[in-house]
Amino acid sequence: IVMMQKETLFKALIFSFFILLFFIFFYGLGDYGLLSKDEPRYAGCALEMIENNNFIVPKFNFQDRFDKPALFYWLIAASYKILGVSSFSSRVPSALCAILLVLFTWYTTTKILGKIPGLLSALVLATSVEYIFLGRRAATDIVLCLFFSGSLFSMYLGYFYKDWKVKIFWTVLSGIFAGFSL
Repeated sequence: IVMMQKETLFKALIFSFFILLFFIFFYGLGDYGLLSKDEPRYAGCALEMIENNNFIVPKFNFQDRFDKPALFYWLIAASYKILGVSSFSSRVPSALCAILLVLFTWYTTTKILGKIPGLLSALVLATSVEYIFLGRRAATDIVLCLFFSGSLFSMYLGYFYKDWKVKIFWTVLSGIFAGFSL
């Protein structure tokens, strides 16, 4: 009975953690306009992709923009298509990537160190001030962080597991994540 209570308590804790994640990264996400000089550039580039129906060559103010990978512009453009054009929808890809990285950190740490260290590591990451700031901005930082960290986590999980099929899966996934982080 005690083990069942601990398991129920842990499930409630996990559920609360998910609510906390969505609160941290989505609450009031569109309540303010685009900040600094970067957010309007990324948002404007994604909007030009949609308006010109050109998803290959990123442009801002009708000038080629090759300084950043196109993946982030594609994510914002997809968000615009689904949610409409707004400061909220331009920040949704970053918020989702921030949540995904917290969950992947949780998964990796749980597999290697156990449930409690996994949850604690994810909680520390999710409540770090700089991480919250980056996860709520329409900027490439958190997307790069997700794919680069995903590559490292996947490579480590490939090393960690003994089964060759699982090892190959994680190693290939590591390469895919590395490709997306370029």
